[in-house]
Amino acid sequence: MESANESSTNSALNLGSELLKQSGYAQRSDKWDDYIAHTMDVWFRWDSDIEASFAWYVTPWHLNGARVLHGGATVTFLDHCMGALCYNMTGGKFAHTLQLSTQFLRPVRANRWVMCTATLVSGSKQVNQLEAVAWVQDMSRWPSIGNIVAKAHGTFVNPDRRIKP
Repeated sequence: MESANESSTNSALNLGSELLKQSGYAQRSDKWDDYIAHTMDVWFRWDSDIEASFAWYVTPWHLNGARVLHGGATVTFLDHCMGALCYNMTGGKFAHTLQLSTQFLRPVRANRWVMCTATLVSGSKQVNQLEAVAWVQDMSRWPSIGNIVAKAHGTFVNPDRRIKP
C-alpha cells in the first residue's frame, strides 16, 4: 500500500510531467548513456537559438547529509543545461566547459521540480559565455516562477577548437 508521502510525491511528479509536456518540454532521450542519463531525469525545451529551458525532479537520492540537494548535483544540472544549449547552437557538436562559477542561493528539498533557463550571453569562434538560472517550481502555481535557488556563469570552448590534454 502506498504511503501518504509516496502518494504526494507521485502526484507532484505526475502533475509536473503533464504540465511540462503541455508546455512543449520533452524528456531527454534514452539514447544517451552518460552521467546525466544515469542520475537525472532531465526535460528540455528549445526556446530560441540562444535560450533553452530545462526541468529536473529532485529525489531523495540527490540529497546530501543535511537532507538538501547536493551542491555537486546542482552544479552538474546547471553545467548540463548550458552545455546542452551549446550542443543545440552548434548543430549537435559537443562543447567543453572551460570555466564554471555557481552561486547557491537557497537549499532545495527532495521531491521538488527544479527548473533552469540557460542563455547565451556572448559568443565567438572560440568560446561561448552562458548564464543559467535555476528555481524551485511549485507545479500547482505553474507557470509562475518560484524561488531562485542557484545561478551560474560558464565559459564553453566551441567544438571546432582543438583542446590539448
